[in-house]
Amino acid sequence: MSKYTVKLEVTEKMSELLFELLGRINDREKFIATLHDMLSPIERLMLGKRLLIMYMVFLGIDYDTIVNVVKVSRATIAKHVFLLERSSQIKINLRSITTKGKFHLIINEMLKSFIKPGFVRGNWKSAKKFQSKIRERQQRGF
Repeated sequence: MSKYTVKLEVTEKMSELLFELLGRINDREKFIATLHDMLSPIERLMLGKRLLIMYMVFLGIDYDTIVNVVKVSRATIAKHVFLLERSSQIKINLRSITTKGKFHLIINEMLKSFIKPGFVRGNWKSAKKFQSKIRERQQRGF
């Protein structure tokens, strides 16, 4: 990044342009394609890690798990905890995502009870795969 500062008006215009470019996309595939066109792989990874850290902290997952899953330092986690505490909009969005996630967990738990190896007309291989996927999500906490 440049060491030169940018005027506040220019920064506001850049934010408006970013919203116009990304905020109006309603299709998931188009949004992801636009991000791939706009950001380098390193930038996408950095942004993804930031969001994942905040999400995991919001869920109450311990630092050791976050360090092992996201491969970041405790200082990075502490920085994002501080950013999350200061932000109100990120918390609102994470709360919305979390409620959707709880719904998915409930559905997965229901499916887990029905899709078991040995289930009539069930595929043993896919049932075991599904069971291990659910178990792994429960262990990770998300």
